Amino acid sequence: MAAVPPNVEVSIVPAPTTYRKTILRNLWLGRTGDDTQKSLLEVGKFGHYVVVNWTVFEGEGNGAKLVARGQGSTICAGSWISTYVIVFVDGRFKGSTLQVMGNALGVNGQLAVTGGTGEFALASGIIKVDFDKLTGVDHLTVEVYTPVFLGPCYAAAEN
Repeated sequence: MAAVPPNVEVSIVPAPTTYRKTILRNLWLGRTGDDTQKSLLEVGKFGHYVVVNWTVFEGEGNGAKLVARGQGSTICAGSWISTYVIVFVDGRFKGSTLQVMGNALGVNGQLAVTGGTGEFALASGIIKVDFDKLTGVDHLTVEVYTPVFLGPCYAAAEN
């Protein structure tokens, strides 16, 4: 094993972990409108690069409440690949984020949740996408797991 530089600390820490499962249903991702996306680069037959600021509503229709934004980018190089952050702007999860990646854009499929912050710190999971061809809106069901650390050192810190 290589020597560890003095400014790096490496240790094995026993940290019994359990996970909190959170499921968010009835979310609708809107990808249309003047303020939701901007094409930055179009490279002929090679592909496209688009910066996005999509809306995420709880519920559908005129009474739906804006709860988050999908902010990031998507590229088309054979198929659409997206990487963005869902930034919660209202409600219980306001200020929390989920990092999302995948190629379920305009189709039914799944996206990977590869991280998060706030209520979703260190999250992992999936987002099931059901694309509504009639409206062009994605119906999202988010299923994420966030670690809840257990053990004496964590219990002492909470007291």
